[in-house]
Amino acid sequence: MIFEEPVHYIDLFCWYLGIPKEVYAVANSTNNFFDFEDSLLLSTEHEDNVVGSLFFSMAGFGYEFSIEVVGTGGATRGYTVGGHFLWSPEAKESRLLYKPKSGELQEIKIDGNVGELWDLKREIQLWIKCIKKDKNPVVTGEMGKATIAVCEAAEKSVKTGKPVRLADLA
Repeated sequence: MIFEEPVHYIDLFCWYLGIPKEVYAVANSTNNFFDFEDSLLLSTEHEDNVVGSLFFSMAGFGYEFSIEVVGTGGATRGYTVGGHFLWSPEAKESRLLYKPKSGELQEIKIDGNVGELWDLKREIQLWIKCIKKDKNPVVTGEMGKATIAVCEAAEKSVKTGKPVRLADLA
């Protein structure tokens, strides 16, 4: 399941916080709709005592996820209900919140439709634009490779029940 859906949010961790040093993950399945786990809890430890936590679930309420990143300068929380082609192509609710360490909670406006099909369309359009203008994409191949390593560490952690240091995978 990690490579199916949460990989995209793990990618955000790597983009926002850098590649984690350590990953701990647990997952379970509460229904027979999928042949893989439908819920994941992931914790990451990064440089400079920065931590991240991700809970992702397609159980109970269909396609619903939330992501929270907490660092020394503040916190960001995002969540979406719906937006998956199996349940509802457009998200029913999607919010992104930012709370600086010393400041008021702010909601960051999300422009346009939110959901898997719209997000994929925007990604393809951006990729085509980069090719046409001979520009580097926002997310490089190296970042994609790092995200895959984090996903592999998460899968290993789910199987062993123990934290996995990324340096131990090399």
